[in-house]
Amino acid sequence: MIYVAIRTILTILTGLVVCSAGAEENPSPAPVEAPATEGVQPLKLRSKTDNHVWIGASISPIGIPSWGISAGGGLGTETDAQLKLQFGRCAGVVDWHVQHVYHWDPARVSNSIVGLGANCRIVSIAPSHRFWHGTHVSAQFLLQQGRSTYHLVEYAGSIQGERELAAGNAWGRGYRGGGDFNFPLWLGFWINAGVSLEYMTYSYKIPDAIGVNTNGQGNTTIGLHVGLSYAL
Repeated sequence: MIYVAIRTILTILTGLVVCSAGAEENPSPAPVEAPATEGVQPLKLRSKTDNHVWIGASISPIGIPSWGISAGGGLGTETDAQLKLQFGRCAGVVDWHVQHVYHWDPARVSNSIVGLGANCRIVSIAPSHRFWHGTHVSAQFLLQQGRSTYHLVEYAGSIQGERELAAGNAWGRGYRGGGDFNFPLWLGFWINAGVSLEYMTYSYKIPDAIGVNTNGQGNTTIGLHVGLSYAL
């Protein structure tokens, strides 16, 4: 009886020694720490600012407080297409926009204008916030050349309606400046909204005999635009 009890105790002690040795040879793995992240991580598939090629289009209502061959201002619309090649914070810009304006002097005018210039990121909006990450304000300046197609008319009464006084084309040069608020969407797309101020000088050739109230040759245009861009 005593022999059986001693044998049982020795068996238990031997099992404990074996288990302890196995635990020392195969220690449990240390917990894996998550890699440290630097800065704010943008939302998944969010558009980024480090792309080099940007293609954009916008539309805007425009107002012209003064016109080169008329004392009367006007209102109209403008559509714009733009290509940007970005290097760092600034980009070279090729711009083409078309304006359709109705002047209340009255006249109808269409302008097709091409511009070359630069666009630069001025300030970032809340870069530490995940939702606003990448949002920024940019400024742009262009040197331009354009062609103006005009139709000067007068109102001849309810029966005759409008009567055309003069029509033609004029070439001109000028400049354009403005600013944009740019918000990143997804998969390379951006939405932008901004304001622009443009001044163009056209070489109009209209006979004095038709009695047009001249106001120099400068066209000043103010626009508020909204658009969509895609960054490659």
